[in-house]
Amino acid sequence: MGKLWTPQRPRHSLKPPGFRPLKPVLSSPIYQQRHPTRYRWRKPIIPLIRTLYRRLGTANIHVLTYLDHPEGFHRTLTSLDVWGGGGRNWPVGHSFGQAAFDLIWNYSGPPYIDWAIWERRIYIRAEGFVPRPFGTDPFTWHDDHDHETFMEPPRIARFGADLIVPVTEPRLEDGTPAQEVLEMYAAIRR
Repeated sequence: MGKLWTPQRPRHSLKPPGFRPLKPVLSSPIYQQRHPTRYRWRKPIIPLIRTLYRRLGTANIHVLTYLDHPEGFHRTLTSLDVWGGGGRNWPVGHSFGQAAFDLIWNYSGPPYIDWAIWERRIYIRAEGFVPRPFGTDPFTWHDDHDHETFMEPPRIARFGADLIVPVTEPRLEDGTPAQEVLEMYAAIRR
């Protein structure tokens, strides 16, 4: 009998037993060879993944990411796909896919969605999450799996031990460019 996989439990592995990471084959025309499966995320995403497994079960869903996820965006550690219980390329089905989408969408606290794709619709934070059509073929429609990319952690500018300035927004509330404020603080600290 194989080892029981319990990714919903704290401190248990999010990798299924026997998983071995493959090296990418960048010249391959096969998407999965260019972007092999991974099970690594930034810390704020891990509790959400465990909640998905607790609520929906390992028999029904499988959460993963892959190298350079989505392709060209290099958001491996801040993106996830929810597939069916059999793993990558195993369709999640509408019921469990919608349940995963709803749970992620309504999850309180971090991680915060940057964009989500499910059933031919994309929801983008920068566009107010107004749903719009997405995809041109079965591969890009996301009818078979749910995709989320979460916001990157804020970049922090440090100016001495007592002054930390977040630089995630290009402008302050009053419209002042953030770079001007950073330069001002840098001048003060000199």
